[in-house]
Amino acid sequence: MKNQQVKERREKKRRGIIIAALLIAAIIVTLLMVYILSGDKHTDELLLDDQTPVEDKSADIYSETEDNEIIFSINGIAVPMPVFRYYLYSSFSRLENKYTTNELNFSTMLAEEITLGQYVIKNSIDGVRFNMIVQELAQDLKIDRVMAETEINDYIINTIMEAFAGDEDAFREQLGMMGTTLESFRDIMISQSLGSQVFEYYFGESWVSKVDPSEYYDQFVTVSDILIYTVTDDPNPLTGERMQKPFDDEIILQRRALTETILGRLKAGEDFFQLLDEFGEDPSVMLENNPEQRHTFQRNERIYEFSVAAFSTDVGEYSDIVETPHGYYIIYRLPLDTGTVAEAVKTQMFRSDLFNLMLDDISKDYTFEPTALYEDASLDNWYKEYKEKNFQAFGS
Repeated sequence: MKNQQVKERREKKRRGIIIAALLIAAIIVTLLMVYILSGDKHTDELLLDDQTPVEDKSADIYSETEDNEIIFSINGIAVPMPVFRYYLYSSFSRLENKYTTNELNFSTMLAEEITLGQYVIKNSIDGVRFNMIVQELAQDLKIDRVMAETEINDYIINTIMEAFAGDEDAFREQLGMMGTTLESFRDIMISQSLGSQVFEYYFGESWVSKVDPSEYYDQFVTVSDILIYTVTDDPNPLTGERMQKPFDDEIILQRRALTETILGRLKAGEDFFQLLDEFGEDPSVMLENNPEQRHTFQRNERIYEFSVAAFSTDVGEYSDIVETPHGYYIIYRLPLDTGTVAEAVKTQMFRSDLFNLMLDDISKDYTFEPTALYEDASLDNWYKEYKEKNFQAFGS
């Protein structure tokens, strides 16, 4: 009996890992569709308060689901809760990875008037809205929707047969742990398949062959930095991944004093790179990993505080102390590495950002109508449910 229970727990955990891998693959496609917000946007641009009346057109895009509560409507299309929850959970997961934490604080201010919670909600709603837009674009471009549906149906059937031994209920159970349903998952994947083809039409290889990198120089910066950590790495007891945990307050004060000392020595005329070699803790610019001790990145590629400081500092100058969730930075802005930019603008990530900007511009004409379910909901409760489902998926 005990061996059977152990076997069942292992099988449950194996299935959890399999479906997590599948959803991560889907999330990667989703990130093509989700616009990473610019740090200088204001709260009124983030909050969706358009109360324009809408018609119920839910059958136009989303199929019936066993969880058919409607969370809101966009452009008259009713959105079931499992569809929104898919993008909400994707946002939670992406931000936990970005900030290397297993506990998000939604009251954290990303800017003077923007909280992390507002960012999460906007990002998640945009995931739904952008999928609607690409379906309309796909129709305009006469992309074969039937083929996309066939491919996704085959993908789901193969997944059930190969990963779950033909047990559809087990597949549904695992999807439920990730916040969605089989029907919603299918619809989302079809939208994303169409979106990939729309993306290729606008920003595929033909775009790459014609692009002039100099048009995008203002979107990149080259910097070096001295980082003094205020967190330590500890393994996650569930996954084994290393997660960051703040030092004790006394140690953080000591690390702040050290950063102020370094800044004072810079102002006194000492060489930045000598101080970097002596004190720097950022593995991305340390000598053994990066001989030039610098990196080039685009807006919003790094966490908000770092990005704003880097782009606000003049070439040849260094910033004041920049406080971030994982440490104190002093950033030295260097002349732009145009060779790196020339390669970066051809990458999938940069082209995806341009695509998302295009979708975001189109979405400005889309109306948003919340339901009572949406207005009465709590982001903290949604996150608690996500954590509980995540524990069920990976716990023993």
